[in-house]
This record gives sequence, structure tokens and C-alpha cells, in this order.
Amino acid sequence: MKIKKIIAICIAVLSISCLFGCAEKNNLDENVSRLRKDAYRGETENYLINVYPELCESPMIADGVMSPAKKNVIIKLKVKNGKTGDFKVSFTTDREYSDTLSFSAVSDCFVSTFTVQKLPDKPFIVTITHENQSENVNMESLLLPSSVTYEKALYNAYLYKKDYVDGLSYKGVFNGEIYIRLIADGNENFWYVGFMTSDQTVCVLLSSSGEVLEEKTIKNPPYNR
Repeated sequence: MKIKKIIAICIAVLSISCLFGCAEKNNLDENVSRLRKDAYRGETENYLINVYPELCESPMIADGVMSPAKKNVIIKLKVKNGKTGDFKVSFTTDREYSDTLSFSAVSDCFVSTFTVQKLPDKPFIVTITHENQSENVNMESLLLPSSVTYEKALYNAYLYKKDYVDGLSYKGVFNGEIYIRLIADGNENFWYVGFMTSDQTVCVLLSSSGEVLEEKTIKNPPYNR
């Protein structure tokens, strides 16, 4: 996947809606309103499943204002072999969660979002039930061992945009919110970091080693401004 396409995906996500040295001084970790630090994938003869655990403000609005966050688990299911009907998904963290998935024409797959008390540990299992037959799918983390942590990605993005972020900070506190997202593309990892104010988001894309690859500034939707 090309870098520009990855940036476009991150922008689409926005529209739908600890640290060291200077980063610690700015308390940037306290301004993270959406954090997706891992992603999972599992596949069998019948199903392809992608799972995205994340910490996310609720409601998720790209307005630069922090809101209380919830722990969510997003499950996307692609069905093989022409199977039709209802598909129920279940998994266990602090307790068992289950739901019947809804089909999304936009994503071309079945989707459900769970609000949980505890995000899943790795490894974990997702169970798909269809016509009273259940199948367990082992979920594998897509975060490569060689990839930097999300904390390091945020720190590097901050250093790259230090003047901009510091200019929007008061007494060491960034006047906005931050989105951080792991992007797993084949055998590659990327980190997306978005510094968001009420008007715009400065998007920074980093490689798995933490190198800044590209940046872009986008206008936020006019949420009651």
C-alpha cells in the first residue's frame, strides 16, 4: 500500500467520526483521545476476521476537545464459501461478549463494535457461530516485534512538529487532542499520529522504525463551531 493511500485511510477515519524529555513536559499522553496500538487478524477456511481494540473518546468527534474515553473492540468479518444468513461473534476478556454482526456495505463485511471493561490480551480467540455451528478463530497480533512502540511514535511525531505543538500548548498542556493508530499493511507497520485542534488536524505518518514519512494538514468537519 502506498504512503498516500495510507494517509487517505487515516483521513477517512477522522471524517467518520510515559513519554520522555520534551514529550513528558507537554503531557501529550494525557491528550490521546483515540489510541489503537495493536490490531489482530485470523483466518480459516470459512472466515477472515480483523479485530481492532482501541481506547476512544465517546462520542468520537474531531473537534480538538477531550471527552471521556471508552475501551472498544471492533470486529470485522469477511465470509467465504458463499455462506449467508446471521453470524454471531463472541470473545472473552473480563467476561464473555457476544453479538450478531451487521453487514456494512461501505466496508463490504460484517461489523460489530463492543464496549468492554478490558481489552483483549494476546493471544485470544474469536468464536463465530452460524446456523448453530461454531468455529474458533485464533487471532494473531499484527504489531511486528521490530516496530517501535506507540509512545515512541508519538514522541518522534512531537519532535517533528515541536514548534507547532508547543505553540498550541499552555503551561505544558497541549490545547487539543491526539489520535494514534497502528496501520498494518502486509508485512509492514506504520504509525499514524494526528495532532487535532478545533479547526484542523496535522497528520504525521511514521515507519515501523519511527521515521517520519509524510505529513499532511486537513480541515476538520464543522462540529457546531
